[in-house]
Amino acid sequence: LLAKLKSRQPVTLVTLGDSLSDKRHWANRSVLWSELLVAKLKETFGSEVKLVNPAIGGTQLTQNLILMPRWLQDTPEPDLVTVWFGYNDWDGGARGPDWRDKLRLAVDRIRRLTKGSAEVVLVTTCPALARWDTMNELGDATRAVAAEKKTGLADVANAFHQHGADEAQRAALFAWDKTHLGETGHRLAAETVFQALQQQR
Repeated sequence: LLAKLKSRQPVTLVTLGDSLSDKRHWANRSVLWSELLVAKLKETFGSEVKLVNPAIGGTQLTQNLILMPRWLQDTPEPDLVTVWFGYNDWDGGARGPDWRDKLRLAVDRIRRLTKGSAEVVLVTTCPALARWDTMNELGDATRAVAAEKKTGLADVANAFHQHGADEAQRAALFAWDKTHLGETGHRLAAETVFQALQQQR
């Protein structure tokens, strides 16, 4: 992917996710991290970047893996697939060991169905204001699978924790519901993924 960007070849990005990535969600209509990322990639590398965003609010990782054939019909060999879930999965009972298994399945399925064309970037589960440390084990599991499967890693959980040194800074990351992202949160997520794409493993 990085080689294509540096040589100004067109690339296609697919963002698998829940309401933090779903363009139709009320919190994302004016600003969305994936669109900020695409703009940054275009500005930095001069490449044409196509965004395919099948994210669905309220869903869990496994539901999106089942729905992959929907977008694969029109985008069979994307250059990059980002995987960003966890909040709804936690509500559904997912914890560290189970999350590792689900992420391994996700990486294998994406690589198989895209015939190896897609780089995969795993994104650590984003904290919410009321769950600032609650879901840390999902982040640990994501880091472990990224190392095991040799995927990219965008450590949004770590970036948010570093940014949120005090309560006011934490609150600024989120929308009024203290769970979905505000503009600051979207920008921090986009920058974190952008930096991850430039790191060679």
